[in-house]
Amino acid sequence: MSRQKNMKKRNEILSIAFILFSKKKYNEVAMKDIADNAHISKSLLQYYFPQKKDIVAIMLTDLLQKSFEYIDYRFVNIKNIHLKLSVYTNLFFSAIFKQDHLKKFINNVIRNEDLLDLWINIVNDWLDVLDDTKLKNDIKDHYLIALTFSMSGGSKLLSKDNLEVSGKYIARIMIITFMNISDNSNSEIGQIIEQTEDLVTNTNIKDFEEYYQKRLIWYVNKEE
Repeated sequence: MSRQKNMKKRNEILSIAFILFSKKKYNEVAMKDIADNAHISKSLLQYYFPQKKDIVAIMLTDLLQKSFEYIDYRFVNIKNIHLKLSVYTNLFFSAIFKQDHLKKFINNVIRNEDLLDLWINIVNDWLDVLDDTKLKNDIKDHYLIALTFSMSGGSKLLSKDNLEVSGKYIARIMIITFMNISDNSNSEIGQIIEQTEDLVTNTNIKDFEEYYQKRLIWYVNKEE
């Protein structure tokens, strides 16, 4: 198969898998289900993606990287890592709550420990790239610890359907937790929360959504 045909089939598989994981829980979707819906054999599916986890990991990585790109270009003048992370988290979780299919997909991700760890590591790598001070390894490890606690807690809130919480509330809790563990003062945390509010209020969430949606070939927006 040519590389072009390979990429086309790969993206078709990802689109189908995204729809399936937007409807059912991670453990309820089998490789055979994905193969059947893509009208291919399970062996051909495994040629592209050896395991089910590989499929979701690629979609999660693509989604995060494209949404990071928006923050990097839209808020290029923000040098404070905490502020950039806070703005990103606020926009990302607000977008999740506006799109039920995306919320279900993310919930499927966070219910799998390996995929949640992947998510945490991807965000940590992004922060590492943003950090112009070239933090020492022990400080970077401290950031990873802070991310693990804040993202695990925020993910738990997201998965609780019986709790009436907003994406904005989850983002706020996550950044407060992250900054507390990173030894920031209450005054510093308050400043970041206030600055985030101003920046997000002046940002069209639709622009953020459209940015990553248009750049993910496999993305299926079921709300359209």
